[in-house]
Amino acid sequence: MSIVDQQFRPSAGDIGEVRAQVEALRGSADGYDLAVWAAVAKAPADVDAAAGEYSDAGATWWIETAWPGPDWWPGIQARVAAGR
Repeated sequence: MSIVDQQFRPSAGDIGEVRAQVEALRGSADGYDLAVWAAVAKAPADVDAAAGEYSDAGATWWIETAWPGPDWWPGIQARVAAGR
């Protein structure tokens, strides 16, 4: 795991390494989902900017979670309002 943009989440490189391990063990990653679990981004555009790199590495899901703390609720509201 890495610290990416001051958040604890796998980097796109980490996802690529996991995909390579899955392919080595299964012969293919077809039908295998790789999820990125991350803290809610400070701005919805931050996810949009990173999504291509993670998708290229093999990620099929982006899951965000929020840990209650200062200003956590506005972050959730902004993500829902962004519609993505």
